[in-house]
Amino acid sequence: MSGNGMSTPPAKRRRRCSFPNSLPCDDETPEKTAKVRCCTPTVLSSQSFLCGKKNESDAETEQADVDAEDSAVPWSQTDNSTPARDYKFSLPGSTLGFVPRSYQQRHQRTVCDRVHGQVILEPLLVAVVDTPEFQRLRKLKQLGGTDHVFPGGTHSRFEHSLGVAHLAGLMVESLQRKQPELAISNSDVLCVKLAGLVHDLGHGPFSHMFETFVNRIRLASGKSKWHHEACSRSLLMLLLSENQILLEDYFPCDSAESPAQQLEFVMMLIEGLAPGAPWPDNIGRPPAKRFLFDIVANKRNGVDVDKLDYFHRDIASVFGSASPLGCDIPRLLESARVLSVEGETQVCFEEKMALNLGDIYRTRSWMHKFVYLHHTAKAVETMMCDVLVLSKDVVEVRGMENKPVKLADAVEDPVAFSKLGDWILDFVWASCDPRLAEAQQLLARIYRRELYRQVVPCCNLPSRRDLSDLCIDSKRDFVLRCSVERSNGSVAAVDELLKVSARSLKELQGAVHKALVNRSLENDWPGLGTYQLMIFDQLDENWRLPTSFQDVPSRAKLLLRLVKNGAGVVSEVSTFSTSAHATASMTEKGITEQLLAIASRQCQGVTLAKEDFYVQLVAIEFGKDAKTKQSCDPIQSTCFFNPKIDLNRAVFISQERRSLLFTPQAFSETVVYIHSKSQDHKVCAALRQVACAWRREVHGILDDRSLAAPTNNFSPCSDDDDDDIDLSQ
Repeated sequence: MSGNGMSTPPAKRRRRCSFPNSLPCDDETPEKTAKVRCCTPTVLSSQSFLCGKKNESDAETEQADVDAEDSAVPWSQTDNSTPARDYKFSLPGSTLGFVPRSYQQRHQRTVCDRVHGQVILEPLLVAVVDTPEFQRLRKLKQLGGTDHVFPGGTHSRFEHSLGVAHLAGLMVESLQRKQPELAISNSDVLCVKLAGLVHDLGHGPFSHMFETFVNRIRLASGKSKWHHEACSRSLLMLLLSENQILLEDYFPCDSAESPAQQLEFVMMLIEGLAPGAPWPDNIGRPPAKRFLFDIVANKRNGVDVDKLDYFHRDIASVFGSASPLGCDIPRLLESARVLSVEGETQVCFEEKMALNLGDIYRTRSWMHKFVYLHHTAKAVETMMCDVLVLSKDVVEVRGMENKPVKLADAVEDPVAFSKLGDWILDFVWASCDPRLAEAQQLLARIYRRELYRQVVPCCNLPSRRDLSDLCIDSKRDFVLRCSVERSNGSVAAVDELLKVSARSLKELQGAVHKALVNRSLENDWPGLGTYQLMIFDQLDENWRLPTSFQDVPSRAKLLLRLVKNGAGVVSEVSTFSTSAHATASMTEKGITEQLLAIASRQCQGVTLAKEDFYVQLVAIEFGKDAKTKQSCDPIQSTCFFNPKIDLNRAVFISQERRSLLFTPQAFSETVVYIHSKSQDHKVCAALRQVACAWRREVHGILDDRSLAAPTNNFSPCSDDDDDDIDLSQ
């Protein structure tokens, strides 16, 4: 050690190489090492850096910096040099006054993930991760308020993003290795990984709850609805510009795509591309690479690495299961193959993985039913949303040009949005501002678990799907009455009754056709022209046919509608579960108005206000058709192949080949939650009576099958309510 307290350079020391990911040389001597040092972006241009070339001015500048460093930089007692300092000169357009560390070339990094084990991040991904905008995801819980029901569900969007990037890399690299004819370049691989990494940048505090809060404010003020995907694009642009991350420094020198095309491709991978959608001409890639859009955000059938990661991660965190899914994810990804189907390339899977994919969809609907949309978790998130509404004019964050921005307006300011996190509720709780007193009282109710209470068991609305294949419990006789609407709008009744036997609505439809085949309604009403025949399930013997479509009682189930022309040819056949006006009223706003109307008639001595309760409709879908947007079995829109028959022939698995044991009868449901906000027992008891009366009135259009196997042990919201009400009526 020298007299000034600094350690002397070791006899043999390791150099820092000019190129990322290269290994240090062990045969270096101090004399050789003095000739080399790590280059900064101002010393070596990005193009020459990537290609491994130096010009003469670069070499002279480097040698001068080496001489200055040898005299100024002390060495520690270990074999490594002291950490590199930030260089005090500016880049063009930089407001930081020095070269940020994120601008310097990064090295590959290995991260230990709780789900996937060792995850390798490329230098570009490391540069993106080490930014304030991405580190914000550490402060966002993946499951919002679900941890109030499942304490283990506290994992963050940060680790989920790393997992999606890892699975995206596994899938695209597997396709690149197995199918070289696809011409998947290293730039394609890096773009897919980057899209998986940053796909959730646009999420706000407590994930989807913040989206509900923002739209509640925006719709009330006449603004358009906001989606978190819109913020992912603006935040990625902010991340790259603020941290001086140049994409050309990380993509191969011989890449045919420009940095602008690479960036646009990444953003479109996040948003996804629907089947049949026009191919974008600003991403520098041919339509033959459409299959790359099926990896991160699959708009075709929903099988993407985003869902695979959060299903696995959420179940492992919430339930502590080591292998929560019904399939091995790496095995599923390895079974993927790209084939051309209907003129578009898409990702297909081996036929033997069909049941495993079905397990994934069942896991999705099961997690929505029992975890994501748990009635207590939804009540907590509703209370959190109310806290933010009460705080919206008080809490502000720093936005562009250091201007204060209110919470709901932060979605229009990417700088302000990048400051948001779950810390908002902690700030409200710790604030001394008297304007937050009401919000703090509501927060105290959450902490004391004095939550909004469910007043009646949940019930299901009819599924929005084609009911032609709906199975009835057993084959039985239907006694039907008919009503005919003329083309001029008048309605005539058919006096006679039709009696048919059927096991399903599809079979009922055929039976009605058979019963009417020998009947000519045109002879009964000359000049009838086009008409529709409406067939309703009989309510009782004294029920009369409606004189207009709007007069159909809400309890009457419209089973069938036939539209025929004057020649008796069927031009339209539609199947319904309820009358149109009854279905239209089954919205949160419509049900709220119905409850208030019943309360005004029945409640004596207790005033029930809109602020005392809320109605929530929660939709759960097994899968959705990409073209019709209707709930369906997603296996029917997934392509498979059999490598033992034809490796390049894509096939669909028909309904006849599906196992009835593993195929659900329904593919969606909408659950109605009615909760009381008030802690007044009289108000709770009154709301419960009103809710039960509403259920009796609309019993004909509600699907009460969920009550046979409830997901929770229902308890009345008021202990003082001793009325014995039969909820089954």
